[in-house]
Parts: sequence; C-alpha cells; structure tokens
Amino acid sequence: MLRQHLAEMGARPAESSGAWGSFAQAVEGAAKVLGESPALDVLEQGEEHGANEYREALEDSGVMESIKQQIRSTLLPRQESHIATLKAIRNR
Repeated sequence: MLRQHLAEMGARPAESSGAWGSFAQAVEGAAKVLGESPALDVLEQGEEHGANEYREALEDSGVMESIKQQIRSTLLPRQESHIATLKAIRNR
C-alpha cells in the first residue's frame, strides 16, 4: 500500500527490506544461540517501534490523509496484532 502511494507521489520505494531485513536475520541467529525468549523480546521491541512510527505518522500534518487512513484501518491494527501474538507466545 505504502509503495503504491510513494509511486503515485513520484517517489521511488525501497527495493529491499534494508536495515529491518538485516535486523530480522540477526534475531533469527540470536534465537538459535540464545533461545526463544530473548529473540521474542527483541522482536516485540521491533514491532513496538513500528507501531510507534505509525502513531507518529498519524500525528504528522505532512502525511497524506489517504495514507493515514490505511495506517488506521490496516497497518496499525496488524502491527498491534503482531505485538499481542508475540506477548502470547512469550507468556505461554
């Protein structure tokens, strides 16, 4: 969704997952070495960071309303669901 909006605005979306992809690979490696719990903590922190980024975008007057609507209706609820799932896995 966000890629489409960027393209419509004439911007070029990123082609890769960038730093987040590297971070996810590092967490996967850490889980193999340290175990599931520390990896879940790190993943949860990453998801919380993403949710906070979405919340900040909702408060930013420079963000298009159509993007804010997608954040409210789809992206932030998914992020919050991921956080809840990670908490449930960690607490089992």
